[in-house]
This record gives sequence, structure tokens and C-alpha cells, in this order.
Amino acid sequence: MEAIKQIHANRCITGEALEQLAVNFGERLWKALRAITERKVTKYIFKPSNKQIWVVSGKNRDYLIISDFYCSCDDFYINVVIRKKSKFCYHVLAKRLAEALNLYTCRNL
Repeated sequence: MEAIKQIHANRCITGEALEQLAVNFGERLWKALRAITERKVTKYIFKPSNKQIWVVSGKNRDYLIISDFYCSCDDFYINVVIRKKSKFCYHVLAKRLAEALNLYTCRNL
């Protein structure tokens, strides 16, 4: 998505990028931004392999993000995979935005 690439390049969210994301993701965007500001996005790096796993803490549990293409939440399975209503659930969007903005917690294990 072009807006996320722009955010990654600039390390900030412009009004234009925010507008594009809001049009594409609606409420998912605001939930993703809330997760980022509440420091709920964590990147785990496993040593010595350097394998990376991302976790976004939701209201009731933690959700596993693998790459940018899988989340363990029901919304991902139902609305992204089955119904194809959205490209991402808010957890994947939060991960992608947090990574682009460098606003996440990193844990080395």
C-alpha cells in the first residue's frame, strides 16, 4: 500500500497518507493507531536464528502476526481471508504502521 510506503520513507504520517488509510481501513485504522499509542505492538527476535514474530495485544488476548500476511484473530480469518472485505485486520495494520514509524517494543529472546 502506497500510504504505508510513504510513512516508512518519511517516518511520519502526513495528512494525505492518513486520509488514504482512513478511506481504505475506516475503524480499523483508528484501532491500529490506538494499539500503537498504547504500546501494544511487540517484535520478538529469537536468537541465534534472528527469526522474528510480531504480537499485537488486543482487548482480550495477544494476536500473533507472521510477516504482513497472517494474524491469529477471527477478523483476519473471516473478513480478510473468507469474505475478502479488507486487506488487513487492525492487528496487521498496527504492526505495519508501528514498523514504518519505528514505534514498537522489541524483545530479544
